[in-house]
Amino acid sequence: GTAGSGTAGSGTAGSGTAGSGTAGSETAAAEAGVSETAAAEAGAWRKGLELALESCIDAIAVPLDLLHTGHWELLAGALESGLGLWAGTVPTRPGRVLPSYAALVERIMVPWRGLGLETTRLNQLRITPQGSLAPLSPREARSVLERSLETAEELTAIRYR
Repeated sequence: GTAGSGTAGSGTAGSGTAGSGTAGSETAAAEAGVSETAAAEAGAWRKGLELALESCIDAIAVPLDLLHTGHWELLAGALESGLGLWAGTVPTRPGRVLPSYAALVERIMVPWRGLGLETTRLNQLRITPQGSLAPLSPREARSVLERSLETAEELTAIRYR
């Protein structure tokens, strides 16, 4: 739990040391801390997916808004191994306007196509809300579920095109 602690975000870069020759080394240390964090995160994702595949579960659930290219690359391998993906796609924040279903479909299809995943694999995908519906009003919860359905229907249409 200490990888990168004390370097990235410590507030020392830019604290008046720019001319002293230490700013460059602090920037390098901060970048190294970010790299260590990214490497640790990728390792944790890889280990989690390996455990999922080894334990014979048939699907995992992930919030799509937190995924970046590295996560999608790991998920692509898991999808190709037959694992299902419950994708937390539709935001569940009270009082917010929902993204269009087309925007949500693109959030999935851009990395999907970018990684060369076949559209036939979309049958392994389940569209879900990103979080709990409990904090939403009944009208908002209904809208989230309707947008989930619209997104899933469009992905099904893409699968059969």
